[in-house]
Amino acid sequence: MNVKSAAKWTGILTAVAILSGTASAQDTSRYRTMVEEDVTTEAIIRSLDSPDAPDGAEVSIAAPVTFQFDSAQLARNAQGLLDRIAAALTAPEFEGERFVVEGHTDAKGSEPYNQALSERRAAAVFNYLVSRGVSISNISAVGYGESRSLPNMNPLDGQNRRVEVVRLPADGAGSSSGQAPEGQQAPEGQQAPEGQQGQAPAGQAPSND
Repeated sequence: MNVKSAAKWTGILTAVAILSGTASAQDTSRYRTMVEEDVTTEAIIRSLDSPDAPDGAEVSIAAPVTFQFDSAQLARNAQGLLDRIAAALTAPEFEGERFVVEGHTDAKGSEPYNQALSERRAAAVFNYLVSRGVSISNISAVGYGESRSLPNMNPLDGQNRRVEVVRLPADGAGSSSGQAPEGQQAPEGQQAPEGQQGQAPAGQAPSND
């Protein structure tokens, strides 16, 4: 994994430009910022609009969005963070921009179960952001399960349980384009795009909190 650059903002944010860690032909350059739960809307905007990001790169924030144990039900303390993310995505700086919500898990438990859980969680965040004013035409969602651990991170590390909000390059290309998985209801008057079923395979044991 090649780390291109790193910067720290007053202990709140750490931004790192990396090469995506998958073996897929869809690999792209990504400039990722790890944010804390108390990150401000202004800091999110700075992260997603960073002048340090390479031209044509995907730019993302990796956020510690929390859920009820082994479910896609958002924890109460996650709502404030998502409210600030929604406010950032609807800022004038990002008018007409496209974003993708990615769900990720650690490698505990079975791969099929983790994949389904990540899809349900990505869909839950997608729906919440749309309910807070993010245009459904500008956002989609995808789950990656345990397949995309953070760079230089043990796949079993809990930090891999995260949600990334990705700002796509201007041409809309990138490895993260997706749709909200089925099984989640969009807010009234909106309809979540079709996608993969968000149900865990029968007989699989819970693996991620």
